[in-house]
Amino acid sequence: MSQKPTVGRIVHFYPGTSPENALPNNMEFAPALVTQVFGGDMANMTIFVAHYGHGAVRQGFSIHHKDSVQDESAPHWVWPPRD
Repeated sequence: MSQKPTVGRIVHFYPGTSPENALPNNMEFAPALVTQVFGGDMANMTIFVAHYGHGAVRQGFSIHHKDSVQDESAPHWVWPPRD
């Protein structure tokens, strides 16, 4: 990961495979706003989920970048593609 996260940037949050982190509506990932950064690749974030009226916003704490997790079963974030 060459670019470091900063507060206010949009990232993609992937919940991993734990049922407790699953996103509603079969979302593969959700957009998230970085709210605090730790150690260069770990961030707290506000996660926006497409689930009307049932907690459409979540908080993610100490979420690592994909490059820093052992495998994709752990929650992680990535930069959105620049298409």
